[in-house]
Amino acid sequence: MDLEAILPRYSNIKKLTVTKFPYQYIFNYIPRLCPNLESFTFHRNKDGCHQDHRFPVTLPIRPTLPMFQGKLHTLILMEDDFATPMPWDMMKNILEQASPTLQQLHCCFYFTNTRFTSILGADPPRFNLPELKILKCTVGEGKSQKYVASLICNAPKLAAVTIRNYARTQRIADQILDALIGLDHLTWLELLESRFSKQLNEKKLISLFDKHAALGDKAPLQCVSLDGPFVKRDILAPLTKVVTLRGIDLGFCNPNLNKFIVAVKKLKHFHDLRVMKMGTVTNDTLLKFASIPNLKRFILLACKNVNSNGLFKLVDNSLSLEELQISEGTNRSSKFEVHAKEKLAKFCIYSNFDDDNFV
Repeated sequence: MDLEAILPRYSNIKKLTVTKFPYQYIFNYIPRLCPNLESFTFHRNKDGCHQDHRFPVTLPIRPTLPMFQGKLHTLILMEDDFATPMPWDMMKNILEQASPTLQQLHCCFYFTNTRFTSILGADPPRFNLPELKILKCTVGEGKSQKYVASLICNAPKLAAVTIRNYARTQRIADQILDALIGLDHLTWLELLESRFSKQLNEKKLISLFDKHAALGDKAPLQCVSLDGPFVKRDILAPLTKVVTLRGIDLGFCNPNLNKFIVAVKKLKHFHDLRVMKMGTVTNDTLLKFASIPNLKRFILLACKNVNSNGLFKLVDNSLSLEELQISEGTNRSSKFEVHAKEKLAKFCIYSNFDDDNFV
């Protein structure tokens, strides 16, 4: 496809999604040919990790081109493929020029290739991101974590943060957690730890929850997603003291849920719960979940120790449940499916969710 021939027809386009093109081709054409872009998404296909090897080690953007300056508010880069990061010189150029207006950023700081990391400085640049509210990024070992921490520190309006750690030897760095503690508007927090990485600093995470708990009804924090073996009872206890919580997402962990459920019952705003790949969730646990007074939506994924008996208990005993979502591999009968569809406002099955191979 010849982008240079096609895009001039759409010079006023404001939203664009592109897939399956090399980085250099995309960013040498799109800023020039689509000057009015407000939202740009770039998905790399899964086989695209070899594309950049056709290009030289030095990968500069043509310096004469404007880079989304003045209008871009949403930039999503490599959302579906975290394995091959964008060269840092390219990302740096984009962030420097888009930073004044950027409100949402998805990107990869998972630096693994030496030809990318060789151009990183000892200290991260200080991006001024005055309007950034949503950040979703992947980190790895070393400098990438330091760079993300610096980015968070320079985005005072950040309200939603997702950090996915793909490092095999390094936990989510303390400086990232310190930066998160410093945010005054944090509403949504998602920390996803690789099963290969070391456990994060639980004391730092508890300090973050304690900060919001101390604010009482004025705390901004509403939704928390914790995915990794670090999730233990001493993490969940301070989390449930945040009275503004509306939703909690737990995955790949086996905490003691009894005290957690008791504490959640006291949260008057709490109504959304998601659990995934948790061995501690049983039929009896589902009955206890049903006792949460305001629970409206429950998502159950890849939990092997439940079956139709527990699912019936959940649906029949909950006085508030409106929506139930389960994965295809969940052990249930056709009778339960019919019952759930009749009883609930919404019941659905994740047909493309692989319970056995999900990682």
